[in-house]
Amino acid sequence: MPDVREELTELRKFGDEEIEVVFRKLQKTTETAMHYEPFAPGVTVENGIVCERDVAVPLRDGTLIYIDIYRPKGEMNLPAIVCWSPFGKRHFYAKTPGFLALGVPPGTISRMAKFEASDPAYWCHHGYAMINPDARGAGHSQGDIACFGTQEGRDGADLVEWVATRDWSNGRVGMSGNSWLAMTQWLIAAEKP
Repeated sequence: MPDVREELTELRKFGDEEIEVVFRKLQKTTETAMHYEPFAPGVTVENGIVCERDVAVPLRDGTLIYIDIYRPKGEMNLPAIVCWSPFGKRHFYAKTPGFLALGVPPGTISRMAKFEASDPAYWCHHGYAMINPDARGAGHSQGDIACFGTQEGRDGADLVEWVATRDWSNGRVGMSGNSWLAMTQWLIAAEKP
């Protein structure tokens, strides 16, 4: 765990209650669970997979989130898999070899893989589009992060509906992932997109 360098305490008012909030500045470490690539909108093709990077998606309140779309080159009428989380859209395992992937042989997970999510290198070759968003407030997405609540459910539902209307989509959108990604699937499904 990183060493605490600075600590700041302030009182904040929440409704009628005043709560002491402690802010700590942490020492930088070389390994992190969060990795956000530089903002680089564009399209690349690698190994038969089209990657549209940093695509802006407007949410119902006007907030823009950014997603990466992976799909088989030249294919249309695709079902899509959304992997919703704030953990960064790509290259997690490539940037942190061995971190939280103990026992996974090198080269098993592609550079397209997002932390705890399905690997586009596998699913695109099996006829699916993969959608890796940075949730509200994560990476380059606008707004303040919303953790495990109705806001995150609404945001995810907005993305599901947006994906279903793309020209390459067949309108069928599922979700995949474990831990955070799995928990938010319930919140998003509750919105009935």
